[in-house]
Amino acid sequence: MEPPKLACTHACAPATVRGRGVLLGGHAGTSLVTYASGHRVVLRHVSDLVPPRFYEHQYPVTVARISPNGQWVASGDASGRVRVWGLNEDMTLKAEHHPLSGAVVDMAWSDDGQRIVCCGEGKQSFAKVFLWDSGSAVGDVSGSTKRVNSCDFKPTRPFRIATASEDFAVSFYEGPPFKFVNTPHRHGNFANCVRFSPDGVKFASVGSDGVGVVYDGRTGAPIAELPAGGKLAGGQGQGAGHVGTIYACAWSPDSAKLLTAGADKTCKLWAVPQLEKLADHSFGQTVGDMQVGCVFVGDVAVTLSLSGNLNVIESLLVTTSGNPPGNRVVRSGHPKPIGALVVCKSHKGDVFAASLDAVGGGAAVLRWRDGDGCVATVRGPAHTSVVVGACVCAGKYLLTAGLDDFIRVASIETDSYLPDLEGSRVKLQSQPRSMGVDDAGSLVAVATGDGVAAYTFDGTLGTLGTGEPSSVCVRGDGREIAVGCKDGAVRLFSVVRAKDVGVGSESAQPFSLVPGAVMTRHRGEVTGCAYSPDGTRLATCDANREVLVWDPTALTVVLDKMVYHRARVTCLGWSADGVRLATGALDGQIIVWDTTKPPLEGRCAVDGAHVGGVTCLEWRDTNTVVTGGFDACVRTWTMAP
Repeated sequence: MEPPKLACTHACAPATVRGRGVLLGGHAGTSLVTYASGHRVVLRHVSDLVPPRFYEHQYPVTVARISPNGQWVASGDASGRVRVWGLNEDMTLKAEHHPLSGAVVDMAWSDDGQRIVCCGEGKQSFAKVFLWDSGSAVGDVSGSTKRVNSCDFKPTRPFRIATASEDFAVSFYEGPPFKFVNTPHRHGNFANCVRFSPDGVKFASVGSDGVGVVYDGRTGAPIAELPAGGKLAGGQGQGAGHVGTIYACAWSPDSAKLLTAGADKTCKLWAVPQLEKLADHSFGQTVGDMQVGCVFVGDVAVTLSLSGNLNVIESLLVTTSGNPPGNRVVRSGHPKPIGALVVCKSHKGDVFAASLDAVGGGAAVLRWRDGDGCVATVRGPAHTSVVVGACVCAGKYLLTAGLDDFIRVASIETDSYLPDLEGSRVKLQSQPRSMGVDDAGSLVAVATGDGVAAYTFDGTLGTLGTGEPSSVCVRGDGREIAVGCKDGAVRLFSVVRAKDVGVGSESAQPFSLVPGAVMTRHRGEVTGCAYSPDGTRLATCDANREVLVWDPTALTVVLDKMVYHRARVTCLGWSADGVRLATGALDGQIIVWDTTKPPLEGRCAVDGAHVGGVTCLEWRDTNTVVTGGFDACVRTWTMAP
């Protein structure tokens, strides 16, 4: 059996932190945007038509830059290390240096591709310039007394370096070997970003004081200052500039325009050197709409919202004064690990995946479609914590269970949670751990800290203690519930319908739960369980790496010795024909089992399917499985028929 082939990857969002800018990287020749997400460098094509690529560090990645010739990538991480690796199929590591004792937050290549300047946190030095291959220092760019937030190389000779730091200073260096020249400007607050124009004639700095300054690229002398924002002195109207912090700036390829991104939720385009505002692009009114980064990739402008959305503005440069700015395309992604996902087979096989958002610690539920990316964000009164379970009911409703102890109902047609009215949410007695639903969507079971609870849209059926449940599933016909527990037992419950036992009272519940058999074979916590589509088999997995397939009627194991994962198995699911079983684990591996064959013969695996581990999976059909992981990515895999 051939291993699954990767068909689609929905990339994670850039890592953002409120109060800090994110200095994106871009390269016109490759049309790539580079950013950091967790322990990974993400290389994402600006059109999203090319699959994203990833490179892993041992420590959280903070910055990445592509060399001028497009052949190398330099990436820095929180430990102060800088890696230089090839932008080829193998991503060959060419050099590794440790220039700083703290996190590297910005980096730039010299135009000849021989030198790298990096800056960030440290104990004695906050910036270094060195040869990329040997790591030898090329002068001294010290002098700052606090963290250096940004640095850049003048792209033409004679080379110059500019830095922006938290001591409010913009520092200017000349070389090589590089040495301090002067401090051409001190901002009134943190200096956040400094960038040279592509022709090297000018450079600009922006800061938390809401001020942007343009300098002469050769001498460092200030030339002009961006107009102030907010109310003008004497109440004479509104200023043209940003109100509050400016986090980043970027130059157009012709060096005639400057783009700035600010905490006032706007990005502004300025004509240089007259500093006339050409465009003012507003992104909304929420905290997540703050603009914390920007970059030009050729003629395409890309800005970053605090929420993690990449905003691609293709026609921004043709904007003239007084005309509206270019159209915006939003490239969304999950900023945190995927907590739960579900495939909506009645709506083109769309995938709803949930993670924490980047702003307030609440849940972000995104709707993914292969080929189109994120097509919607589920709006409305969402969960205020992690979502641990999701299911589709009747092909019309999305149900999610969160650690805020609520089950919430969203409309799939409108991509929005229903208002907080009776029936649109259910308060759980304790935190949920898993969630299951029958084929008709009429019966929902939730494993909580107190036991298993079953629900219909009419309300609660009952809650039964089960000995600390950790996973739950419902048989397709809704007649049986299986609960996996921390003690390694799998407990079965019969769902008895009132009409089947002749209960005619209008006040009687339509269902009741009856405890049944207890199956013991696992040697660790049962972390997942799933009935086959025809209900004749039950698959379970545990924290001890073992997968079992049961006959729930005979209460016997029909397939065992499935211990091929190298870490805790976290999820499993059956294909539509009930022949294949897919499992995912914390080792990052996906294994697909052909249950008609012995485990040694009928299995195939994908190593490194998700960096950090697989958290959830579900089959779309007989040959397609969708997975989510700790790398905040959603991936689609296909099997040969």
